[in-house]
Amino acid sequence: MEVGGSSSSKSMKEVVLSLDRRVENQGTTLVGKIITNKKLNIPAVIAMIKKGWQMDDDGVEVHDLERSQLVFLFRFHDVKGYARILRGRPWSIQGFLLNLQVWEECMVLQEVNFEESPFWVQFHGVPLEAFNCSNAKILGDVVGDTVMYEKPMIGDKLGRAFICVRSLVRLDEPLTSGFWVPREEKGPVWVNVKYERLPNFCYRCGRLGHDRRSCKEVIESGSKDKKDYVFGSWLSTASIRTMDDALEICRQNWVEAQFLERKESTAEPCRSRSPEKLFPVGKLKSVSVESQTNGKSGKEITCQRRGLDGQGDSGVVLVNTAQTSSVC
Repeated sequence: MEVGGSSSSKSMKEVVLSLDRRVENQGTTLVGKIITNKKLNIPAVIAMIKKGWQMDDDGVEVHDLERSQLVFLFRFHDVKGYARILRGRPWSIQGFLLNLQVWEECMVLQEVNFEESPFWVQFHGVPLEAFNCSNAKILGDVVGDTVMYEKPMIGDKLGRAFICVRSLVRLDEPLTSGFWVPREEKGPVWVNVKYERLPNFCYRCGRLGHDRRSCKEVIESGSKDKKDYVFGSWLSTASIRTMDDALEICRQNWVEAQFLERKESTAEPCRSRSPEKLFPVGKLKSVSVESQTNGKSGKEITCQRRGLDGQGDSGVVLVNTAQTSSVC
């Protein structure tokens, strides 16, 4: 039996190591990786990070773990600074994503998941009768993995004119630019997806970490025609202040949840009310509509709606990710 690539009997032994309590208790720690295929000046990067975070050596220690992989360890000296940086994700350096993840006790670097990053994602153009908590979760899962969302309804009032979700977005997949939502007795409506604090990404393949000049799809096809670019700057939007009292947590032990600035009387449990009273809907029909960008049908998801009688029904949502065969 081989362990760790070695068949030596010595490699089968367990070695008990003592922990340095000074390191363990020194502060709250994050580990980050800059997502880019370019070479960067490490000292300049560290200086820019501290300047952007408005922190000096007394606020955060920065350690270069793997220079070739642009991986850094950030040890904060106070919880307040740690919470601000954690909740402010995503951060970018020179336009590239600094993918920050929590460094847990006794973790090794290879266990850190740099394949996804949390984003606040806005969904514009959602029909008002679909403004409910069930759909917020469904929409967040279209672009990634929903960890929390703002309740679309606060009491009997709309929280915002759009739905806002905190979702873990896969970095090896194209960004979702939008999707179709069917409407009863009307044509389907296109819902635009916008990402807050979105770093530089490729307008050709829709992935983070490079631009169209270094995209494998552009290089392999030899085409630099902008007509082939199905993504653009419209996917990015300015960040907005989160309504902490209206947040619903979807993932157990989600680390950001412990730092929410809630009032003593937090928001009531999420349930759909006003939109159903104003916009009663019957059974929805499934539709199949071609994408606005590339003429191909998207994948289907189910979007829940409730009528006046409180009974739920479902409709088909077509998602356009403009996915391509090669991964950059």
